[in-house]
Amino acid sequence: MTTEPAKPKKKLLKLLKPRKPINNPALSFGTNFAGGMGLLCGLGWWADKKYDSSPKWLLVGAVIGFIFGAYELWKVIVWLQKKDQNEQRKLENKDAE
Repeated sequence: MTTEPAKPKKKLLKLLKPRKPINNPALSFGTNFAGGMGLLCGLGWWADKKYDSSPKWLLVGAVIGFIFGAYELWKVIVWLQKKDQNEQRKLENKDAE
């Protein structure tokens, strides 16, 4: 009896995989973008106050927050494209019958 080696779990890839937005794609993107920008800019502001380095960390936080927002927008776009493709396939299958 042979046993197959366990397959490695791809947790990171699952985390990066675009998922369906909770309710409304625009609402999901907006809250994620605003929350990410607010949190990261807040952390940058806190670091500037702690290390007395005026706008440096605030700008770093804003740039990272913007990148996070762009990623969230990409996830919504990919989800909407997949949804449209599935609807188109359903229509084509319905027409073929």
